[in-house]
Amino acid sequence: MADLDAIRLLTEGVAGWNAGRAGLRRPVDLTHVRIRNATLPGIDLRDVDLNGAVLERVDLRGARLSGALVNGVTAEDVLLDRSELAGAELKGSDFKWVALRHASLRGVFARQSRIRFSSLRAADLSRATLDGVHVYNSDLTDAVVAGAVVVPPVFLRRVAAEPGGLDRFRALGCDIEEAYRPLEHEWHDFDGLRIATDGEDHDLVEHDSRVFPISAGRYDFFVSHASADTDDVAAPLAAALRAEGFRVWIDQRFVAPRDDLATVIGFGIRSSRYGIVVLSERYFGRRWTELEYEALARAEVFLVLHGVSPEKLEEIRPGLSDRVAVSSALGAGGMARVIAESVRRPRHHLFGRLGDDRP
Repeated sequence: MADLDAIRLLTEGVAGWNAGRAGLRRPVDLTHVRIRNATLPGIDLRDVDLNGAVLERVDLRGARLSGALVNGVTAEDVLLDRSELAGAELKGSDFKWVALRHASLRGVFARQSRIRFSSLRAADLSRATLDGVHVYNSDLTDAVVAGAVVVPPVFLRRVAAEPGGLDRFRALGCDIEEAYRPLEHEWHDFDGLRIATDGEDHDLVEHDSRVFPISAGRYDFFVSHASADTDDVAAPLAAALRAEGFRVWIDQRFVAPRDDLATVIGFGIRSSRYGIVVLSERYFGRRWTELEYEALARAEVFLVLHGVSPEKLEEIRPGLSDRVAVSSALGAGGMARVIAESVRRPRHHLFGRLGDDRP
C-alpha cells in the first residue's frame, strides 16, 4: 500500500516533491495510486515503486524514472517525452496513447506489456529486454535498439518506422506483421494534448478511496476578506477575475459544512500563486482573517482598499499604507482588469510581500 507521506509530498507538486523526496522512507512507495489530469513535468521518480498505478492524462515530460518499478501500470493519454526510464521494470503494463518520443528506455526490462496507439519516435531501447511485448499501431521511427534482447514472442502490429527500420527489429527476432499499415487516424496529436485545468477535476492523486489534490499552482488567486465584505467586494471581484480567465479560491465557493477550516483555508493559500487581501476596518481583529493574513506573508499579495483611506489603513496596521494597489471604488471589473494587467505584465510597485516594509 502506498506510503501516505509520499502521497502528501506528491500533492506539493514537482518542486515540493523533488526537494523533499530524500526524506521519504525507502523504497518510496506509490503503489496503486491513481494520478489523473495532472501536470508533473520533470518530476524525480527514480527507484520509486509505482506498481499497479493508474495514470490518466498526465504530463510527465522529462520525468526521471530510472530504476522505477512500473509493473502492472495502466497509462492512457500520458506524455513521457524525453523522460528517463533506464533500468526500469515494465511487467504486465498497458500503455495506450502514450508519447515516449526521445525517451531513454536503455536497459529497461519489459515483460508481457502492451504499447498501443503510442509514439516511440527516436526512443532509445538499447540493451532493453523485450519479453512477450506487444506493440500495436504505434510509431517506432528512428527508435534505437542496439544491444536489445528479444524473448519471443514479441509482436509488432501496424507499426510505422523509417525505411528499413523494421529490419532492425526483425533481426532481433520480433514478429512483424507488415500486411496492414498503421491506422494513423487512431493516433493522438501529442503536441496538442492539453491537461485540463478548469474546475476542480484536475491535478488529482487518488488512493484507497481518498482524493488528494495537488496544490502547486492550482489557483491563481486566494481572496482573503472579512465576511461582511463578501457580497460588496470579494465575491464580485472573484467572479470578475474568473471572467478574465483566472482560477480563484474564495471561501464561499470552497468551504463546505463540516470542513476543517484551518485545513481547507491552508490548502487554498498553498495552492495559489497570489493573494488578494480586501482591507477594510472589518478585516483585522478576527481569527480567520488574521490567520490568513499571517499565512499570506510569504506570498505575493495584491491589496484592495475598501472604505478606508491610506492614512486610516496605517492606523489599523502600521506599514501597509504604501501597499494599497487597488481601490474598491473601481468596481469589480475595474479591479480585476488592474490585477490581471499586473499579473500578465508584472508591475512590481503594485504589489509587495506583506510584512516587508522595504520601499
